[in-house]
Amino acid sequence: MTGEIRPTDMAAVIALNKRGERSVFPMLWGFYEESLHKPLVNCRVETAKVKPLWSDSWNHRRCVIPASYYFEWQHFTDTKGKVRTGDKYAIQPYGSELTYLARLYRIEKCGI
Repeated sequence: MTGEIRPTDMAAVIALNKRGERSVFPMLWGFYEESLHKPLVNCRVETAKVKPLWSDSWNHRRCVIPASYYFEWQHFTDTKGKVRTGDKYAIQPYGSELTYLARLYRIEKCGI
């Protein structure tokens, strides 16, 4: 498989423009926080609306990323009891070549 988009990569995202119309925008994937060494790329839907990092975006800035597939990673416990990550598996909706990944976004200044 080729064309993978990873966290911190630029991706084409569908979001509402200033007139409330669906438009395509280039966006970097991830929320950046000064105290962390890497961007946060996932949040739990169960707590997104109440966690300070995500709540404003949950209420005001949602978008979708069109994708052919996404990955889930195998998790297993090794012989010492530590949870490890194994192989990655491409997930694609049955009978479809396209899926939409729900995302939140915020406007940040970046050094690009």
